[in-house]
Amino acid sequence: MASNIDNLTLPVEAVIMEEQEKQGYVNVPERILDNVSLETIKVLEILSKQASVKPRNQNGIPIKYDKSRSVDDNSLKPYEEFLVYIRIYEPFKSQPRSLKYRTSIPVLKLKSVISILGSQTLYELRQKIMCQSDLSITKEISENPNQRPESMAKDVYQSGFFYIEDTFYNDTSVSTNIDYSNIILEWATVRDIGPFKVATMDALINSLYTKFGFPWVYQHQGCCEHLIVLTDAR
Repeated sequence: MASNIDNLTLPVEAVIMEEQEKQGYVNVPERILDNVSLETIKVLEILSKQASVKPRNQNGIPIKYDKSRSVDDNSLKPYEEFLVYIRIYEPFKSQPRSLKYRTSIPVLKLKSVISILGSQTLYELRQKIMCQSDLSITKEISENPNQRPESMAKDVYQSGFFYIEDTFYNDTSVSTNIDYSNIILEWATVRDIGPFKVATMDALINSLYTKFGFPWVYQHQGCCEHLIVLTDAR
């Protein structure tokens, strides 16, 4: 007796396959999602609606913008203010110039992109730069490791500077801050390098005379150095 292969498929199987194709990434039928309260299923449903964007190299990262309410305080006026985008790179260890003595090849990794107004200061820019070395604990807590730290390195060691063009912009917000640029200036004087200028982080962004796309330096926590690049202004 001859048999028909269509009889091998049940109607319910066709419906399930069709719904699985709709889901794509999650591969879970919609009729199941509607009746299940599992958090895992909910997360999978959210992931299926989000585009997965990965940087092609370590020098670029996707930027996500948070929704914000419009402000009617007239703080920004057309043609009187501009926005500067600054790329902050991860710190890396300096290597000898000779390839013979290098232990590894330094790779620049983008840490974050910060946007700041021209009317804001370098000090305000510094407050937005996040670095792991600022978050280290400066107190011995091995006897009670679960206690909440009273202060972190950024609260104790607040010295730092930006080097932009030929000027060291020091953080003088605290009277006990150390002038990191002083020893560099002494080193440069002995080697007849310079001249250099010294200023404070009170300098406004719109007062800087600098090249866009050129790497400058942000140093803090003693010897933690970041390259910073002004990339765009609007």
